Amino acid sequence: MPTKRPGPLPADTIFGVEDQPPWTTVAVAAVQHIGLLATNFVVALVVLEAAGVTEDTRNGAISMVMIMCGLGTLLQACRRGPVSSGYLVPIVASAVYVGPALAAVQLGGLPLLAGMLMFAGAVEMALSRALHRLRPFFPPEIAGLVIFLVGTTIAVLGVRDMFGIGFGTPPSLMHGWIAALTLGLMVALQVWGGAWGKLAGPLIGVVLGYAAAAAGGLVSVDAFAHVARLPLIAAPDLSHLGWAFDPRLMIPFALAALASAVKTMGTIALAQRVNDATWVRLEMKSARRGVLGDGLTTFLGGGLGSVVGANPGSSNAGLVLATGVASRSVAWPTGLLLIAMAFIPTASVLLIQVPKPVSGAVLAFSACFIMSSGIQMIASRMLDARKTLVIGLAFGAGLSAEVFPDLARHVPDWLGPVVGSPLVCGMLLGLCLNAAFRIGVRQRATLRLPTEGDRVHALKHFIELQGERWGARRDVMHRAEYALDQLIEAVIEHGEPRGDITVSLSFDEFSVAGAVDYLGIGLQFPEQRPSADEIVDTLDGVRRLAGFLLRRSADRISTVALAEGSRVEMIFDH
Repeated sequence: MPTKRPGPLPADTIFGVEDQPPWTTVAVAAVQHIGLLATNFVVALVVLEAAGVTEDTRNGAISMVMIMCGLGTLLQACRRGPVSSGYLVPIVASAVYVGPALAAVQLGGLPLLAGMLMFAGAVEMALSRALHRLRPFFPPEIAGLVIFLVGTTIAVLGVRDMFGIGFGTPPSLMHGWIAALTLGLMVALQVWGGAWGKLAGPLIGVVLGYAAAAAGGLVSVDAFAHVARLPLIAAPDLSHLGWAFDPRLMIPFALAALASAVKTMGTIALAQRVNDATWVRLEMKSARRGVLGDGLTTFLGGGLGSVVGANPGSSNAGLVLATGVASRSVAWPTGLLLIAMAFIPTASVLLIQVPKPVSGAVLAFSACFIMSSGIQMIASRMLDARKTLVIGLAFGAGLSAEVFPDLARHVPDWLGPVVGSPLVCGMLLGLCLNAAFRIGVRQRATLRLPTEGDRVHALKHFIELQGERWGARRDVMHRAEYALDQLIEAVIEHGEPRGDITVSLSFDEFSVAGAVDYLGIGLQFPEQRPSADEIVDTLDGVRRLAGFLLRRSADRISTVALAEGSRVEMIFDH
């Protein structure tokens, strides 16, 4: 479960992770999440088409993907245990594994793919144990970059499906009208539909869009005829079940596992932010458990005969943002229904048949909220030239991989999964650049201030400059600026300083530390306010009152006696 109870909910979140919404709200949210999950089944269909399997084998493999996603969704929502993030993060068939999966089916068919997915899951589980070491390399602006890249990737997929870009034949006019109808309904209900419109807007848009597509001839009549012949309940076909291993595929699947782990961290960061208006950085304990659970889900999926790995659904995260329903209660019906549908052939076929203009509109709608959240996370930091270059170059790399997909054909096979995925390419470059640019960053700076003259502007410029260089949070640096200014005033008034005052500032990603050195009397910082008589009758009472007020302006404050003079240290949590 989350390691601490989330703070106050953001204004757009109606039900937080710990809340229990009405059963109608839970049911509507669960159905919407399942509808979005269905759009990712196309990833599995691409792999199965490349494998050239029979229809029964295809349906059986899709059922195993459903069971994997259902189990993973339930696992992530558990309140306790070492393999759960504790948040509503529905699990989907991950596109990260498509490249390696296609290579696996070409070399050894579905048994080799299943074995390599188990290997990838084991790698991701191993990576989860080292995530605490990655914390300095995964600041909020990098988490925001990952989320923004996820949003742009989903937006591109949505636009392609809405306008039929890349289809074998040009889309009909009806295709565009249905996409516009579906997206327009969801947008109108989100903006003007009130609380229920916000909650049920995506579901209403999908249902009406699906009906319009069926009426307009965009849903195959043969598909409906096939559904009518299917049994109501049937066990999945497991004739494809088998396992194999090929060392040549270790690097591609290990890279996919790394990308999956980082994407999981980004999605969990988004889940944390949705549930806490005071969120400032990724809480690593919950993220570590979530990544471990994601790796375990992929491992189990390979063992069950799934044809793709698992990952938290980015579009589902966008749905949580759009509806404001983040309660883990939604995970239980979502996961259980997915598992149940694996044994209902009719349900799986209907989900696979979701029309492209409808699924594209839903993806474009969800992407808006994901990209907006990513931008907000990036903008929460004071970006210096290094941070700006990290974000700009990483986004440029991801965009290049999207615009020029042929780049993947001109690199070694083991680099294909990286260059061929805009998300993976931009994300890994961002992490590498962030690690490299940390070299040579000065984390400590000092300033000498005279006891007379204009000190305010010099201190303000000094703190703002260091905050930009270090990429610190604006609100924390403003708080430090105010507190240090008040401390210097107190030193001048009550510390009887002789000579200049030296201000030191340091930053370690988790806190901002300020220190004031001076030749003079040490200040006291009592926890209790001095009485009115002490303040009026004694100079020491006035000095202690100043110290008491200063204690309230920092998270921690202390005074140190130096060989010559005194030092006051103030710590501000970052």
